[in-house]
Amino acid sequence: MLDYFRPDEGKYVILESFTNTPHKTIHVIYFDDQVAELNEDLEFYVGRDNNMQIRITDISVSRSHAKISFYNDEFYVKDNESKFGTLILLQSPFPIPYLKKWSLTLQIGKYLSKNYFLKY
Repeated sequence: MLDYFRPDEGKYVILESFTNTPHKTIHVIYFDDQVAELNEDLEFYVGRDNNMQIRITDISVSRSHAKISFYNDEFYVKDNESKFGTLILLQSPFPIPYLKKWSLTLQIGKYLSKNYFLKY
């Protein structure tokens, strides 16, 4: 079992590697409440490139893979058109917002479905 820092308060995201190797990588991104009170958009870039704030040295990770941001008291994850996409493990129900026009790619196991939503 691996023990790592989990903040008692505030907002944070934990990135945990799921690989078939005995090595495990954990990134804890903590969003300071004092900075959040300034209404600043907080962004962290994830990728394989040396300039990324969160660097993951795995060949399946694109150089500029994704952006994790926090604003308006909510977390957002945006894939930067990476080759293998960005997967999120959901452990509880998650509402999908209904926007005027958007698309969603859903992977369940090896099944991949691209869905387009249009609201008239």
